[in-house]
Amino acid sequence: MKTYICAGIGDMVCLDCFLTQEERNSITEIYWGSRFGKDIAPLIQDNFFYKNIKNQYFIDDETGKQYWQKLKPNEPQNWTFWHFRSDVPQDYNTALAHYSLTPDQVQDFTPISFFNDVNRNYTGSSFLMNASKADVEWDKIGVTPGRYILVHYPTSSRPRNDIATINNKDWEQIKLLAREKNLPVVVISDTEFQVPFEEAKVLIKPDIKSVVALAKYAEYYVGCDSFVSILCAKVMAANKMLIKSPRSNITEMIPGHTWNHKYFSPHKPNVMQRFYRYEPCG
Repeated sequence: MKTYICAGIGDMVCLDCFLTQEERNSITEIYWGSRFGKDIAPLIQDNFFYKNIKNQYFIDDETGKQYWQKLKPNEPQNWTFWHFRSDVPQDYNTALAHYSLTPDQVQDFTPISFFNDVNRNYTGSSFLMNASKADVEWDKIGVTPGRYILVHYPTSSRPRNDIATINNKDWEQIKLLAREKNLPVVVISDTEFQVPFEEAKVLIKPDIKSVVALAKYAEYYVGCDSFVSILCAKVMAANKMLIKSPRSNITEMIPGHTWNHKYFSPHKPNVMQRFYRYEPCG
């Protein structure tokens, strides 16, 4: 069936874990309503759990920006990260019109309705289950699957205050952990940056399939509150993770919603507190 999805990478990583296999099987075509569709698409293409996918369609970046500027002239800070949510009628109609579709022609799998549905059960990450060791060039990186610390260095090309920072104190802790456990450190980032210690293996803009595999086979994770931390939470115990967040109340990140509880399933909220550390953004 034709399916509309408007999601960021983290939201989609989470949404995938709450779709039933019947719902995954129902999708034959995806019409993406967000800039991140092209980034997410490789995780669905040739994914055994989405075996009936025939095509995925995208709004090109320039067109998406133009739509956003017309719809949201008062939100210039977000125009490069355009997204057309189905719970906002004007946005939804704009995206569907681009594809020459109407609401009755698609099923909507935009995450917000799934995250707020208390009857939705965790089904597991198909992205992690579909990932294999072959998705990573281990020899080139110089690490062994299951024997490294994964670090996600936070980056964003737009102004925002909801991403924590990795500072010198964190690097010292990472270095101490690496020495204590005798493990190499693999850092993934979207931008070049100065790593405080030479032993770290730095990967700039690795492809998303390799990121998923790196999360699957890591022994420890340290990083910002991101899609990588969401992935690691699916396969790691609470004592193997340190996730930094600028939010002071982790179990109520978004008042009135249960989003954060869904993000880090199968961990429960009281367990989440054990691998989170709050630090205001500077």
